[in-house]
Amino acid sequence: MMKKAVIFDMDGTLFDTEPIYYKSNKEAFAEVDYDLTAEDYQPFIGVGSDYSRRGFGELLGDVELGSKVFDRADFLFNEMVNHQVPPLKVGVMDLLEHLNNQGIACYVASSSAYATIVDFTDRAGIAKYFKGYIGGDQVSEAKPDPEIFLKALDLTGYTVEEALVVEDSLNGVRASYSAYIDVIMVPDLIAPDDEVLDKCLAVVPRIDDIVPFLD
Repeated sequence: MMKKAVIFDMDGTLFDTEPIYYKSNKEAFAEVDYDLTAEDYQPFIGVGSDYSRRGFGELLGDVELGSKVFDRADFLFNEMVNHQVPPLKVGVMDLLEHLNNQGIACYVASSSAYATIVDFTDRAGIAKYFKGYIGGDQVSEAKPDPEIFLKALDLTGYTVEEALVVEDSLNGVRASYSAYIDVIMVPDLIAPDDEVLDKCLAVVPRIDDIVPFLD
């Protein structure tokens, strides 16, 4: 069945934000004398803020300190992106223009706050391509729970068969799979593993490579 709506994750999928998130988190951890490795950071990619806040506490062995580090990392990230919106991933503009020409509706379902989605898409000049957003602050359960994609699907007005999710993270893939919506992974910082390959409609190197899977 031809897809009528595409639901995009934002961080690491539309925008090249994950290196900025990692940099801000690494700096915040360094301020409390903890060397945050890429391996340490990987479980926090594509998850909600509550999960990250708790996870930082577990990583540091101190709940209160973990919360302070999370807040500091969030501040540093916002300082970095306030000066310049993160760059779009390669192929995003071509894909959005193609979907617009084909009459395929586009939405964003991101763990980032609704206001952040609005800000980034507006400053990047791509807000006109999207019909709606669901932010992480609009759901009670973060990815890998399917709530965010189920809410986004309700927003589209289409069925699960008519929708497609585009993700870069394992937790995003899990969330879409649990919502029974086809998902394509465009890997960013995390390489696909056997679980991803089993749960995805496809794994493609560039976001505009999803086009053949829309029919």
